[in-house]
Amino acid sequence: MGSFLESTDGVVEEIMRIHRSLPVRPGLDEVEAAMAVVRNVDKEEQMRLEAISKQRKGQEVPEELFFVLQEMQRNLVFLQSKQQKREALAVLDLERSHILFDDLVQRASRCLPNSADRGGGGSTGASSTQAVSPLDVVAMGVASSSSSSSIPSVRTNNISSGKTSISGRSELLFQTRDDSFVKTAKSSPFVDGIVSVEAPTLRNSALTIQPPS
Repeated sequence: MGSFLESTDGVVEEIMRIHRSLPVRPGLDEVEAAMAVVRNVDKEEQMRLEAISKQRKGQEVPEELFFVLQEMQRNLVFLQSKQQKREALAVLDLERSHILFDDLVQRASRCLPNSADRGGGGSTGASSTQAVSPLDVVAMGVASSSSSSSIPSVRTNNISSGKTSISGRSELLFQTRDDSFVKTAKSSPFVDGIVSVEAPTLRNSALTIQPPS
């Protein structure tokens, strides 16, 4: 695999290299906007499906033909929702990856002897500083950002104000996973004139909700 596996320093350097190679982490405002987009698209989808369930066929329309129309309209709603959420879900997936890698860096840091042990126990402030590994520095930066940064909370079922720390941010993010592939389809057709819910857009994005024509 590589010579870096022969020493602790080599493994630490490889861990840091992987961490540095990650794509740029999305900003807090981008993550918040992405969660809002997913939430609003899901809300719009539910409204459209409920409207579909309220339409009734005429007496002369064959039952099977009516069911085929229902199936097409329902799947069109799912497809459009998926397209509208695509960029937002990409942002949230990237944030989830950064949360995961941050946790792994902190775990790796805990595997190493502490600074005092590496410095021989009774070291001065200067020597202790020199004994701190680069991985410790990265881990301390991750821990600091987790404890000090916050974003407005965005929940799937209830919208609440206030702040949520980044350490709890992963819970909010994992609530926004795309479950459209496991939705139970409703067997009823689409109705025109549905009120659209306006969805926030991401930076450099034009995510809009468009009902099927």
